Amino acid sequence: MQVVATTHRGHAREIAANIDYKQSSGIIVAGGDGMVSEVMSGLMDRTDDCVASGYAVGIIPSGTANAMVRTKPQPPCKASAPMVW
Repeated sequence: MQVVATTHRGHAREIAANIDYKQSSGIIVAGGDGMVSEVMSGLMDRTDDCVASGYAVGIIPSGTANAMVRTKPQPPCKASAPMVW
């Protein structure tokens, strides 16, 4: 397991866009809606976005509203991404 703290706006997106799928089986996001959105956007920025949509994403809600956790978004590709709630 590797813990990575973000240092600037957009950093979570950069991290997610550059994850090596061979080195990990998923990502756990601790943050609010903005952090979760950045990570999901980073995964979908990839040229292999349908592979990314099958990547496990866990969310530890620690924001103010946590609306994304309450609405449980569906992945955009046919491959189902396992999501930990």
